[in-house]
Amino acid sequence: MTTVSIPWRAYYDQSILDLTFPDAWTVEVSHMKGGPDIGDAGIRKAFAQPIGSPPLKDIAKGKRSAAIIIDDL
Repeated sequence: MTTVSIPWRAYYDQSILDLTFPDAWTVEVSHMKGGPDIGDAGIRKAFAQPIGSPPLKDIAKGKRSAAIIIDDL
């Protein structure tokens, strides 16, 4: 099992939530590095030309399902 600890209830307190995933799943955690608001065009460019990773369309090739989680804080 893979366990990922994430901040939880950020608007109320500083709790941590542990999420556990089966070993058969590929789990990748990408930590925010900060920076300015890049806007809609910047988001589109980041998905089309990610740094240090193939584009999502290439990663998703041949897959039947996916989950992408974005923290809006």
